[in-house]
Amino acid sequence: MLQRDTSQAMSPKEREEFEQEKEFALMQSEHSIRIKELELEVAKIEARWSVLFKIPLLIIKLPVLMLFAIAYIVAVARGKEPSKDFWDFIGK
Repeated sequence: MLQRDTSQAMSPKEREEFEQEKEFALMQSEHSIRIKELELEVAKIEARWSVLFKIPLLIIKLPVLMLFAIAYIVAVARGKEPSKDFWDFIGK
């Protein structure tokens, strides 16, 4: 009964504005839900790709590290300590 009284108390223009605001709020909430779903999907895809990229990087990095290890062994065998630049380069 109260709802009927308030709806009758509104002019047709006010009623139309109220319905438009209600519809706009509903569309915004649906849009934000869809955006959250898409962000979650993007996060899942990024997680998969990051795992796939780690393997080739490891395959490339391992031989390079082995070369550095050989260079270090040669330097120690000659009785020389590798320079600071050598350690800085490895650390990067």
